[in-house]
Amino acid sequence: MKRRLCGTKGQSAVEFAFMITIFFAFLFALFDMAQICYNWSALQYSVNEGSRFGSIGNQNTAAISAQVQATAAGLRIPAPVVQILDFNDVPIANQGSNPLVFFKLRADNVVNLNPVSAMMLTLMGNRGSTYNVRAETVIRNEP
Repeated sequence: MKRRLCGTKGQSAVEFAFMITIFFAFLFALFDMAQICYNWSALQYSVNEGSRFGSIGNQNTAAISAQVQATAAGLRIPAPVVQILDFNDVPIANQGSNPLVFFKLRADNVVNLNPVSAMMLTLMGNRGSTYNVRAETVIRNEP
């Protein structure tokens, strides 16, 4: 018979505790990355819908912004901050009788991370618990 060493009784429990902590940290990080990717994808879809709405002759910037926000609400993401800009990144107002042919539609949103991921990011040196997500597209007005 072999003799057991005295100090190895709880070794597997300690190893399991270390490994399960790392596993759950990666699992929470994976969920947060999925949330960020979904938010960006939904925001890009909302901006594309707004650009479609604006490209068929709707020159009212408030209506285009409302279309983007309504689409975002339908996809269950927070209401984005919508800007309609020219190519110098200057906000434009309603164009009326002399519309621009091309202009940009930009939407910004903030994704809040869960507390566990925020705590891990703080330990690693990144002091943020939110991510800023931006989607942008170009509108070309059709005659």
